[in-house]
Amino acid sequence: MATTKPDVTLSDGREVFIDTSKVTRAEFIASTKYTQSLEEENATIEKVSGIALDDLLKLTQEDFQRLISAYLIKARSFVNPHSASESLQP
Repeated sequence: MATTKPDVTLSDGREVFIDTSKVTRAEFIASTKYTQSLEEENATIEKVSGIALDDLLKLTQEDFQRLISAYLIKARSFVNPHSASESLQP
């Protein structure tokens, strides 16, 4: 069963669902390195959140950090090996 609870709620009330299936393993590994450029970081968050780059750049730093945190938590959570659409929360 897919979750209906948003992964993050932004300060303006927007509810965002993070979709880690939008990034490759290589992109995930790159996103955990401090050497990743801002452009690459923005592109990754844009992919997984569905928020356009222009809108990402208008977010407060705190909201952007919420997105990054939600992405990293979800990307590191367990995945149900029997369903491509379900994650198991730790």
